[in-house]
This record gives sequence, C-alpha cells and structure tokens, in this order.
Amino acid sequence: MSVPGARRSLPRRDLILLPLIAAVTALVFLVGAEGAARMVWPEQKVDQCVKEDGPMRPRSNCSSRDKAAEGPWVEMKFNACGYRGTGPCLPPPRGASRLAVLGSSTSWGYLIPFEDVWSVRTAKAMSAQCGGPIDVQSLGGFNNIDQAAARLPEALALKPQMVAWVVAPFDLLKMPEGGFDPVRALQPPPPSPPYHPGLMDRAKSLMTESRAATIAQHYIYGNAQAYAATYLHYGDRADFLRAPLSKDWQARLAVVDAAVAYLTDGLKPSGAKLLLVYAPQQAQADLIAAGTAPKGVDPEILDRALADIAARHGALFVDGGRAFKGVKNAPDYFYRADGHLNGAGQGLLAQAAVQTLLATPQNGLCAGAAR
Repeated sequence: MSVPGARRSLPRRDLILLPLIAAVTALVFLVGAEGAARMVWPEQKVDQCVKEDGPMRPRSNCSSRDKAAEGPWVEMKFNACGYRGTGPCLPPPRGASRLAVLGSSTSWGYLIPFEDVWSVRTAKAMSAQCGGPIDVQSLGGFNNIDQAAARLPEALALKPQMVAWVVAPFDLLKMPEGGFDPVRALQPPPPSPPYHPGLMDRAKSLMTESRAATIAQHYIYGNAQAYAATYLHYGDRADFLRAPLSKDWQARLAVVDAAVAYLTDGLKPSGAKLLLVYAPQQAQADLIAAGTAPKGVDPEILDRALADIAARHGALFVDGGRAFKGVKNAPDYFYRADGHLNGAGQGLLAQAAVQTLLATPQNGLCAGAAR
C-alpha cells in the first residue's frame, strides 16, 4: 500500500538499465544513420594507383576509380610517366603545343574528371587561338612547394611551351622548415616517429571519417554567409583574408616568391613561360561573391600579393578569386565538406586562365603550333 505524498524511487536495477537502453538506442541510431549515409553518398578518396612506399606518385600506366562523397565517380588514368595527361608523355607532335602543370591536389584535378580540370578546359579553349592542339601533362597531385619545384626538370623534359604552377591557401599552411629548398625535396625524408593516437585523436578521426558528418557539413557549408563568418574565427588558417597580412602569411609569401624566382629562372633557357594560378578557398569565394566583408577583412589581399610576385618575376598570373565576382551561389563551386573545387569551380578557374592568356597575346603557349 502506497503512502499518499511519498516520493517513489526507481528500483536500483532500472537506474542501470534505463541509461543503458538510452545509450544502446542512440548507438543503433548513429550506426544506422552512418550506414545509410555511406550507401547514399559512397566515397573512395584513396587512389589505388598511388604508391604508398616512397614519394607519393601514381604508378605508370595505371587506372583506378575515385570518388568524393559530394561528387561523381571519376576514372583516374595515368600515362607511362605517371601523369594525368591528354595524351602520352612522348614529345608533342609537330604543330602541337604543350602545357605542363605543377602543384598539389587542385592542379591535378583531385576527384574531378580530367576533361573537367581547369588545365584541360583552358587548353581546349585556347587551341583555336593557337591554330593547333594543346597537350596537357599534369605532374601534380601530392606535392608541397619544395616538391613541386623539384619536378621542374621533369616538366622541362616534356618540352612545354608553358608551365603552370597552381597554388591554393591550404598549400601554404605548412611551409618547409628553413625556407624554400627544392634540393631538400629530392632527399629521402627522415623516418617518422611512431604515432600513438590518444582518445581525442581517435574521436577526431571518427568524426573526419564519418559520412553522416560529411553530409551534414555539405549542407551547413551551403550557407555562404554563415560559413564565411565561422571560418574567420579559425585564426592563422583564415589570416590570409585579413589586412594587413600577418607575419606568418608574409613569411609564406616569401617562400612563394623564392619558388617563383626559381621556376622562372629555370624556364628561361627553354623559352617556356610560367603561369602562376591561384585557386581560392571557399570562405574567400563566398566573401568575394557577396561583395561585402567585415571590418578588417580583405578577401583579395592574398591574390594581389601573388599577382605582385608574378609580375616581379615576369610570370603570368591567373586570379581564381576574382572569378567569383558576381557569382550567385559560391558554395556550389566546391566540394564543401572536402574543401576542393568541384567541376564547376574548375570551370571558373579555366575561364580566368583563358582571360589571362587572351589578354597577353605573347603568352608563349602557342609557340608549339608555329613549328
């Protein structure tokens, strides 16, 4: 018989079972959501053609299928030299020009069909201007600044009329210690110490690999205004958007300056021109497209600094950031969760490159067609 007004307490067994049931229910929900996300948005970012031992370079005459969760399946094909190319890496045929491309993942067209990559679109658009075909050989993919510059002899061996070097903000975050030194890139890296991830590292890894989290980020980052405002709180990572540039970003530009000087000097004996191509980050593109920015924020300050470096060394400059002026929905040009330009974004970069080349009749790209 119960006593009126008395407080009823749960049995001790229920104090254990109820939280356990709640936890199991939540776990089942999360596992189910993750499983469904992986079925709806499949992903394959690890390219089976890329060597895991030694320098990260694709195997010769290899093909694979890759996919960003946010994009289409992509057939990756590599020629005998291990390059993504519109043809073999043999000397270009008579009457054809050649564009060799250096850089990291954006230059290579990471997770993008090769026909949609900026370099191939640019070559196709410029071929009529040149009066002959333009072959593209892309040597990039997994290179930091030292490694990209160290591949200049490879690029020169291809007999190009132009060499493009593509730079994005995330390429500049990790600078080589001791400044620019392409010779260092040819030396084997020191052995890495054993890595023992802690609990927080494991949690971060789970979140990074979660497909459900990728889907959530894709839609959340689609709000350009909110994403740009959030990104500006990322400290040094976002300081390339602030005026004046911080000391760290000025130091990064000094490394870029040294690299451009090295590349232009190395190209002079061949007569080939250097094309410095800037690919913007999404928050930057959001701000440029909006046409407004918070106080102290200058979304084009890095672009202008790179343009000055190119001009100082006689290189041509493609401003991919400016290509977003007047764009209605900048996030649609990116794999938002991944951070890379998607096919549409690569198309904008190609438009900017074509405008630069057409504005510079003596750009040198058509020299092969004149042979």
